[in-house]
Amino acid sequence: MSDENQRNGIKKQFREALQVLAVDAASQVKCTEPGDVPVEICEDYLHWSEVYISTFSRELSEHKIKEIKALFLAVNELTENAFCDTNMESMLHPEWEPLRQNAKLVLNILDWPIEAPQGYYDLGSGVYKRD
Repeated sequence: MSDENQRNGIKKQFREALQVLAVDAASQVKCTEPGDVPVEICEDYLHWSEVYISTFSRELSEHKIKEIKALFLAVNELTENAFCDTNMESMLHPEWEPLRQNAKLVLNILDWPIEAPQGYYDLGSGVYKRD
C-alpha cells in the first residue's frame, strides 16, 4: 500500500469514528450494529484519533490537535453508567450528549460533514465490514 493510500485510509477511519460519535443515538446504533455499539464507538475514536494525530501532526494546527485530544480525554472518561444493558439504552445515556456536541465541533474545525457513515455489512462467518 502506498503512503498516500495509507494516509487516505487513516483519514477515512478517523473521520468515520468522529462522525459516528457526533450523530444521534439511533443513528449511532444503526451504523455500528451488530457490535457492542458504545464499546465500538469508544475504541474506534480512541484508536483512530491517536493514529490520525501521529500521521497528520505536521499538517494540523495546534487548535485542531487540542480539540481532538480534548475529545479523546472526554471519551476515555466515560463512566460505567454510560454502558447499559442494550445498545440503545447506552447511547441514550446523558453522558453521551456532550461527546456528540464536542465531536460536531471537531468535525466543523476539520471541515468534515456531520453525517452518519455507512453501516456495516455482513461478509459471513461473523465478519462485518464498512466500505
